[in-house]
Amino acid sequence: MPNFNNLIQEGVPKMMRVTDDLHRMVDYIRDLRNMMIGLALLTIIGILIFLVLKRRNRKQRRSNGGHNRVIHSSNEHSPLSHPYMDEHLKVDNSPAFISKVS
Repeated sequence: MPNFNNLIQEGVPKMMRVTDDLHRMVDYIRDLRNMMIGLALLTIIGILIFLVLKRRNRKQRRSNGGHNRVIHSSNEHSPLSHPYMDEHLKVDNSPAFISKVS
């Protein structure tokens, strides 16, 4: 026959530990749910930013006439540009020059 004093003295603290563990598990699952919601929201925001930038880039290409922009590295205010170097770097893009070359 089981000893009820022994059962109450040992069983109740074990049950209290089980309930504490269950409460910790519920808190852990709640935190995990909140982190997943945050990750999903950040992903959606990132995708929206990507799509907006992609659409803006496509509009710029259409308004540019399909030509890529050429960025010239020589700037007259640049400390690296020298007047004597500019004379040697000039290229004649006239149709007569191009026909002579090809």
